[in-house]
Amino acid sequence: MRPASHTRVFFALFFACCLLPGASCAGAAPRVSEEPLNNEQARLFEHGVDFIGRLGGLEGRWLDDWNRDLQQRVAESDLIAIVVVRRERTDKDPDNGVTHRLYGEVERTLRGNQPKDLTIELAVRQSEPGFVSVDDNLGRLQDARLVAYVRRYRTETGAIANHFHLSPASDEVVLETEARLAALASH
Repeated sequence: MRPASHTRVFFALFFACCLLPGASCAGAAPRVSEEPLNNEQARLFEHGVDFIGRLGGLEGRWLDDWNRDLQQRVAESDLIAIVVVRRERTDKDPDNGVTHRLYGEVERTLRGNQPKDLTIELAVRQSEPGFVSVDDNLGRLQDARLVAYVRRYRTETGAIANHFHLSPASDEVVLETEARLAALASH
């Protein structure tokens, strides 16, 4: 094979990888959900956090619900990444509504396109269902290693924003997430 052929093969493989659904290529345009969330998706991507890192304590209906929710989050996410929350900012709007903004440094992308600067902003407004889980745990979230399940959307201005759910990036949660991703890829 001539050197030019190697280059063509490399670029063909590179572009094929970046165009596959779920492939992770930094800098590529992120997948964005154009439809508004339905009620079930709004429940799954509530802009909140859970602290279930060990599944051994879950059984019965609790475990069934956790498995169902994880399966649906994985299937519906545009981005799944292991992030470390490096900083947080709290804003107040003119009506005294609070918004917490978590800035996660992307350690590893499991699905989707990682942000160009390896940082993702996850904002939760006081009116959103997951607000209390974040508001009550701001100190606990600082430097926390989490799995971010993200469903991207366009705001009224056309900017890309994130609906999300966070879970601890324990070995168990990461392995369960990866297993569900593998099952989706095989279908």
